[in-house]
Amino acid sequence: EANGKHLELLAATALFSQLSRQRLETVAKLAREMQHDAGDVVVTEGSSAHGLQLIIEGTAEVSI
Repeated sequence: EANGKHLELLAATALFSQLSRQRLETVAKLAREMQHDAGDVVVTEGSSAHGLQLIIEGTAEVSI
């Protein structure tokens, strides 16, 4: 069963807002919530992608 919180957050995101409820539930079932401390490196250029990072609360800095 999809996490209701994840479902609501995804539906409120432009990238996912046009998906049907069924498709949103499929994506929500795959979602997992992660927390990062200030200064943590979350993704580095050139590394393999393992998913999509959605910022729910807080900010992120992108350095190139």
